[in-house]
Amino acid sequence: METNHNLFFKDAKKMDDLPDGCVDLVVTSPPYPMIEMWDELFTQQNSRIGKALSKNDGLLAFEWMHRELDPVWNEVSRVLTKAAWHVSTSGMPPGPSTSAFLSIRIIPEF
Repeated sequence: METNHNLFFKDAKKMDDLPDGCVDLVVTSPPYPMIEMWDELFTQQNSRIGKALSKNDGLLAFEWMHRELDPVWNEVSRVLTKAAWHVSTSGMPPGPSTSAFLSIRIIPEF
């Protein structure tokens, strides 16, 4: 069986290099909403997040952060084949009291 492997280190919000349904595996490590180390990154992407955080409105900030990630998940769904895998790493930076885990989403074709 012949396979083709390509790695892209680009913004996953817009994967124009890839046609629909052409990817069998996507591995992501997104910024995580409501983990302080990512607040500045999210605020740079959407100033409404910083405003919500400065008002201690965590629920609104959380919603805006997820809206920033939605285009990524839409693109991932667009490029995956019907029997593809999306592996998203989750967790905190390595440390003695933290752990990481993988969440694997399998999209079967029915």
